[in-house]
Amino acid sequence: MEIKRSTFFVLLTILCISINLSVEICLFITDQYVFERSLNEHGIPYATKEKLEIYKNLTSENSTNLKLAQRKAALVDAAFNGVRISVGLITTLIIGYLSDRFGRKCAFALLLGGETLQIIMICIITLLKLNEWLTIVSGLFEAFCGGVC
Repeated sequence: MEIKRSTFFVLLTILCISINLSVEICLFITDQYVFERSLNEHGIPYATKEKLEIYKNLTSENSTNLKLAQRKAALVDAAFNGVRISVGLITTLIIGYLSDRFGRKCAFALLLGGETLQIIMICIITLLKLNEWLTIVSGLFEAFCGGVC
């Protein structure tokens, strides 16, 4: 069975959009998970939209703990993004070489594999409620496969 060229490009576009959407949702979940873990570590409940009034009437100790939790979440997220981007910049050159040598299909498969491994790792981390610093390891899967750039 032969697929028309236009049908192939439509399917490829749908695949790329769905992978990109999955990665962006994964990054959002990562940020929220890190913030939730930081809040729980400092004894503050994670508030959903219905419970936002929790943050309005905080004692001075809880207000300080909230700032500490936000600071820790920002530190973990900065480390996560910094590792992903810095390693990704280097590996993009390698992926470019592989693309020139073996074709785009090989590079695209490697990119999809890295993105998929990152999503699976984030799922495992959040479902098992593992340490938030492990999110950096999941970012390395994407970065090593040139998925950041």
